[in-house]
Amino acid sequence: MAIIKKPFSQDGSIDEYVLSNANGTRLHVTNWGARVTQFITKDKNGVPRDIVPGFSTYESWQESLKTDDP
Repeated sequence: MAIIKKPFSQDGSIDEYVLSNANGTRLHVTNWGARVTQFITKDKNGVPRDIVPGFSTYESWQESLKTDDP
């Protein structure tokens, strides 16, 4: 198993850890409340797929909070 740490937010205050194994499965989790941002695993046809709905970046989540709706 490999573990990689990389910045998740532009200001560097949030990091993302990527855990991967020899089968190509990858789990992306942040140090901000242990949020799972991606879980890449192979589907029944062997094609890698992200099975976590949501946002790939902290900034895209922040942007989604801005709305013109009352």
